[in-house]
Amino acid sequence: MVLGSGSKDLLSGKSIFSSLRERFQNTDIALCSTAGEIFMDHVKENSLSVTGIQFEKTAIKSVFVNAKLFDSGFGAGVALINKLPHRVREVINTVKFLL
Repeated sequence: MVLGSGSKDLLSGKSIFSSLRERFQNTDIALCSTAGEIFMDHVKENSLSVTGIQFEKTAIKSVFVNAKLFDSGFGAGVALINKLPHRVREVINTVKFLL
C-alpha cells in the first residue's frame, strides 16, 4: 500500500499518480491533499510525502466514491462503508457501539 499527502497543486495533475502507479503497479494507492508539510522546525509547501507499507498476512480492500455526487461528507462516508465487505462493516458497527 502506498499512502501520500501533498499540496493540492501537485496532486491535481495526473503525473504524481501516474508515476506512483508505474512504480507500484499492483499496489493500492491513497493520496490526499494537505496545507503543508511540517518537519521539525521547518514548514514546506508544495511538497509531497509518500510512505510505502507492506503487510505479510493482511489483505487490503480499497473502495472509493465521488464525493461530488453526495450532498454531504456523511453521505459519502456511508456509501464508502457500504462498499466494504460485510465482515468489515460488522467490525465498524461494533466499534461504533463501544464508543
